[in-house]
Amino acid sequence: MQVELISINVMGKYMSHGTATGVTKIQLDKKNMFPEALAYIEKHCNKNGFEVLNFAIDGNVYYYTLIKK
Repeated sequence: MQVELISINVMGKYMSHGTATGVTKIQLDKKNMFPEALAYIEKHCNKNGFEVLNFAIDGNVYYYTLIKK
């Protein structure tokens, strides 16, 4: 089982993708922030066999927990 975390920081306009090997920070476009971030998550899940396990909001940060069985 493999777990990854993707967080979208609304105020900072960036997304962080945490994996077992490290964290990748991705700068997002101001106008298309959410469509761009959600497209990235969907593409990553489809390409690598992940599913969204959980979604949470804490202030200005949106968290997606992904799982691969």
